[in-house]
Amino acid sequence: MKKIVCLILGLFLGLTVSASALELDSSEKLAAAEAPKVELKAEFVPGELLIKYRSTAEKASVDSLNAEMGLTLKKTLAGIGASLVTLPAGMDVQAAMDHFKDDPRIEYVEPNYYIGSVNNYV
Repeated sequence: MKKIVCLILGLFLGLTVSASALELDSSEKLAAAEAPKVELKAEFVPGELLIKYRSTAEKASVDSLNAEMGLTLKKTLAGIGASLVTLPAGMDVQAAMDHFKDDPRIEYVEPNYYIGSVNNYV
């Protein structure tokens, strides 16, 4: 019985000491807070959007929308049924998405996200 109590007490003390050893003291916390931050590059291609038009949208209506916004068709992505478009110079990706989000001709719109490892963007 004494062995079990000693074992439990030893485990408890060992865990307590280990947990306190893992805590940072105030100088280490300050150093961590002042560590240089890594700035990530954009997660998407600036000035490009992927737009999927609804199947009910007429081609003339879609062409009119693209001309009105100054969009240039860069590529048709047949696999997902979307269009990769280039925005006019100076047009913000988020502003363009906000403009399109409620348009009944559009099924979805999203930035042209980069695909790959995070290490590619640091």
